[in-house]
Amino acid sequence: MAGEPTPTAPPAPVVPAESTPSIPTTPTDWRSGLTGEFAGLAQEKSLDVFKGNSWNEVGPALTKAFIETKKLVGVKPNGLLDPGEKATPEEKATYQAELRKRFGVPDKPTDYKIRRPEVAQDGDWDAAAETTFLGLMHQHGAPPAVVQAALDYYDAWERNKIDRAMAEAKAVEAKLRSEYGPNYDARLGRANRAITEFGGRDMEAALTNPADVLHKASRHPAMIRMMANVADQLVEHGVMSGEGFQGVTPEEARAQTNKLREQLNAMPESHPDRRRIVDEIAAVTRAAGRR
Repeated sequence: MAGEPTPTAPPAPVVPAESTPSIPTTPTDWRSGLTGEFAGLAQEKSLDVFKGNSWNEVGPALTKAFIETKKLVGVKPNGLLDPGEKATPEEKATYQAELRKRFGVPDKPTDYKIRRPEVAQDGDWDAAAETTFLGLMHQHGAPPAVVQAALDYYDAWERNKIDRAMAEAKAVEAKLRSEYGPNYDARLGRANRAITEFGGRDMEAALTNPADVLHKASRHPAMIRMMANVADQLVEHGVMSGEGFQGVTPEEARAQTNKLREQLNAMPESHPDRRRIVDEIAAVTRAAGRR
């Protein structure tokens, strides 16, 4: 009929192309010769380490690797193998014993051959604490080298504290020398005598040894000023002689100086207390001579 549109044919349906399975790439090196029942071996990743274009190039190396692998069959490993979580208590104990043996852990804590720290040579060494320390190290299977390293670290730590204390003492001395001028030695000696005569040797050890890192009071300028002022008052009121010891007999002086000389001989040349002891020996001798 005139004027009516001409019908068009519907579009042809799109049929998706069938996916084809990927085919492994055929090697282009010596493995291309692996055909037939051996074709699947050509894709083994473990063969990637053997490089070459033909069997003539790769065959000898592959043969050698096979022989060396066969030699390992049935051979026990040289290393010590952890028995694992499922091991029996006996197996675990045997493993631990062998492990300690290989690391050189001694049979008993007392068998450790240690080098004591240098701070132990000063006489202030706790043997009981050392025994406890070695027992703890042995319990945890510490080899001798580790034990010695720990002791060396402790020694360095203690030496550093002593060095800091001595540096503080020198700084205090410099400050007070500037403050007291030429009277520094006299006032310090008088203060130390007051501590000794009225506080005893324990107080003397606590307050007059600047190397004693546990008693910072001995290095505090305020403490030294206070003791010097106390000593001045004692001398002024006649309670303490300005030169030290009073009423000492020759016999007492001899005993006292012998004791002081023993202390002096036991001290290293650098010990900060040597000068005070020398002053005491002189003071005792003068006091005995005035009787």
